[in-house]
Amino acid sequence: MSQDNLLIIAGSDSSGGAGVQADIKTASKLGIYAATVITAVTAQNTKGAEAVEILPAWLVKKQLEAVTKDIRFKYIKIGMLGSAKIIDVVWEFLEKTKTKKVIWDPVMKCKNDVMLLPPEDWNNLKLAMIHHSVVVTPNIKELEILSRHNNIETEQDLLVAAKKINGELFAYIYAKAGHVPSIGADILIDKEHRATIYKDTLIDSTNIHGAGCTLSTAIACYLIQGKSIPVACKKAKNFVRKAILKGQKIGRGKVHPVNLNYLP
Repeated sequence: MSQDNLLIIAGSDSSGGAGVQADIKTASKLGIYAATVITAVTAQNTKGAEAVEILPAWLVKKQLEAVTKDIRFKYIKIGMLGSAKIIDVVWEFLEKTKTKKVIWDPVMKCKNDVMLLPPEDWNNLKLAMIHHSVVVTPNIKELEILSRHNNIETEQDLLVAAKKINGELFAYIYAKAGHVPSIGADILIDKEHRATIYKDTLIDSTNIHGAGCTLSTAIACYLIQGKSIPVACKKAKNFVRKAILKGQKIGRGKVHPVNLNYLP
């Protein structure tokens, strides 16, 4: 029985561009079988989100129990949780199963400042990540919240904030800021607080929806394939970059999804 499977705990995006839809497409593209635990259902398209419904915690727990008593997973990717009760369910599961192989995308706040987790639940999310995460992949807004470092505007700001939560979470931190003109780099901080800086030319594209979800899932998939964390992160960054460059106009909104259907 194969154990090289990925469990995805995240919300659904009805447009297909982000959330579990992007996660499953990414895993399939990289040859990894993925099962899912849905935490929230959104009604959205390329123009924006129209409604969000956080699922009852008991149903999230039931999904977790159902898939994990039947299928073995090498890694878990966690995205949007949406409520304190769901955080508690996932935290309890991780504690009970002593699971540490988690790639955690701490979905709290979008790049456009849309709130995806109530502020009163931020600390619980941070506590749940401690000792359970292998890699944590915050965007700038989430990094500011987790590190309590407001207004990250430079590469040095990014480095300081990422090192701060690196020491608190006992995990690799992959801080995403390659899309920010004033920074233009992603930074990976390892458990010895050493930094690897991934610089690249800025892509002028509207095909960025789902990039964060895709990155964290791709990291998990490359780790399942046996890559080291630095190599998995580098390959995942290149995977996302290509998906942005190969982007197509889907829908009539201003922001379009990364293209996970491109041919090699």
